[in-house]
Amino acid sequence: MNSSGHQLKVGLFGIGLDTYWPQFPGLQDRLIGYTEQVALKLANSQVRVINLGLIDTPEKSLVAGHEFRRADVDLVFLYVTTYALSATVLPAVRRAKVPVIILNLAPAAAIDYDRFNHMGDRAKMTGEWLAYCQACPVPEIANVFNRCRIPFFQVTVCARKNGSVGKRLHIAGNNNFLLRRAQLGANDGDRWNSQVVGLLRKLRVGRAAAGNSPDDHNGDDDHDKYN
Repeated sequence: MNSSGHQLKVGLFGIGLDTYWPQFPGLQDRLIGYTEQVALKLANSQVRVINLGLIDTPEKSLVAGHEFRRADVDLVFLYVTTYALSATVLPAVRRAKVPVIILNLAPAAAIDYDRFNHMGDRAKMTGEWLAYCQACPVPEIANVFNRCRIPFFQVTVCARKNGSVGKRLHIAGNNNFLLRRAQLGANDGDRWNSQVVGLLRKLRVGRAAAGNSPDDHNGDDDHDKYN
């Protein structure tokens, strides 16, 4: 709880394209599973997670934005589970009107290419590739958020060869960016910062890179490091 006794409410959704599901059997369920794993890692006695699952059309995105508003979330985690259009992301985020953390979290350090190359089926190979396609739409999404002046951070895992992720978290850029833009119930900024950092550490993130609106700087001059 923060100093006002308000439980931190975190919105979460994954993204994709509805046209993928009939083409690549099993992909949708796999991505939903990824999102559920993140929801479990984020949730605790001080954090309530509103997990809206996989959003795969602009229409569903608009509905998701209304649901986040009704739930009065303080922050939204956008889990980039696979490739998706920015048009599928923007309605939810604009309607929610809270800061966003873009999660670019791969399910493993790399595709198992020995297994991949022996699939012998182009559709199965494409479906497998899409399950590892988290980084593909991130630049497009970040650019749209910048143009729409939506406050966000981008979080990218640095996976090691053995599949583990570094325990060190580095937030570059202005660490008070969320505080300046958020209209939250929390009165204690230090506690808010520590709660957000705690959530990121639970995800065992290797590095977090800040994405700023046009009127904020992109440098490393204001940063915190957590071991």
